[in-house]
Amino acid sequence: MKKIIFSKHFRRVFKKISNTQKINFEKKYKFFCKDIFHPQLKTHKLKGLKNCWSFSLNFSLRVIFRLEGEKVFFLEIGSHDIYK
Repeated sequence: MKKIIFSKHFRRVFKKISNTQKINFEKKYKFFCKDIFHPQLKTHKLKGLKNCWSFSLNFSLRVIFRLEGEKVFFLEIGSHDIYK
């Protein structure tokens, strides 16, 4: 299991999202902890951002993370317009 680290920015933005979105995140986070590439997450590499990946929470929200060895850094949670 990789160590997951939440950036300060991620934690700050997470506090502002709705309770429904937080519940959705918790469900997807459980899948993520078992398998980063679980089919329900739709994990994919982001173009133009070195070592950055994202997984979908729903049609409008995603989580952006970076892989570094045995560590996973959660960087951003927000719309798909982020880092476009």
